[in-house]
Amino acid sequence: MASLAGSTMTRGAWAYVDAVDAKGEESHGRLVRNWEIDSGHHMMNTEEGKKVEAKLWSETMEELERVAGVRAFLGVQQQ
Repeated sequence: MASLAGSTMTRGAWAYVDAVDAKGEESHGRLVRNWEIDSGHHMMNTEEGKKVEAKLWSETMEELERVAGVRAFLGVQQQ
């Protein structure tokens, strides 16, 4: 079964394992594209991009907390 992005679930699973385990900590918080660590859009490496990233993470955590109580599961304190 292919997703809208054109990858099978198997390929997606392999990409996840590659990013988490094979690439190690250097890939954490980074974009892995085509089996390579990618820095992503140049804006994300600017001060403005870091602010956007922090806001997006905060909003995502708020929503996940609202629907699934994810903070307690992850052991994350509310900021």
